Amino acid sequence: MILDNSQKKKYFAAVILYTLFIFIFTIFARDISNAFRKAGFLTITIYSGFAISTVFIILYIKKNPHFFNVRSAAGLLFLTFLLASLLKTTETIEEKFHFLEFGILALIVRKSASWNFPVKLQYTTAIIVTSLIGVLDELFQLILPSRFFDLRDIALNMISGIIAILGFEIIHNRLKIRIFKKRD
Repeated sequence: MILDNSQKKKYFAAVILYTLFIFIFTIFARDISNAFRKAGFLTITIYSGFAISTVFIILYIKKNPHFFNVRSAAGLLFLTFLLASLLKTTETIEEKFHFLEFGILALIVRKSASWNFPVKLQYTTAIIVTSLIGVLDELFQLILPSRFFDLRDIALNMISGIIAILGFEIIHNRLKIRIFKKRD
């Protein structure tokens, strides 16, 4: 994909702005979470985020049906079960938010890298940058009095990015997943 300089700048700015959002949100996350919990809206808000993400994926596939096939469907089904299993193991509803937060970041970074790197390097870059920002986010929490550092959150951040990138690449069938052997 060839982008002009203004598009390149927009995607890079999107990565920077979203990363700033993550760090600013980290400062206020506990207060926001507690306010939503007290009002009885925390769980519904997080799951609504997942529902909205699912709608966007379905609309994207519907708009681009040439990308989607049986292998893509099987791959996305596998990722859906993987994500559901991981969500079930998270201890708090706030931990579930990591999947949305860092999955979106990975997709923005991947799009930003699309103007400069070949496809495999795009998703590798997205996973590495997302993981690095996830580590920095947790390190940032060391200096915040109402937050704490958690290795489990770093793992969730990394896994979130990997799942989002795998889902995107599966939809576009760039991973060349083979479900059935070719017959000779």
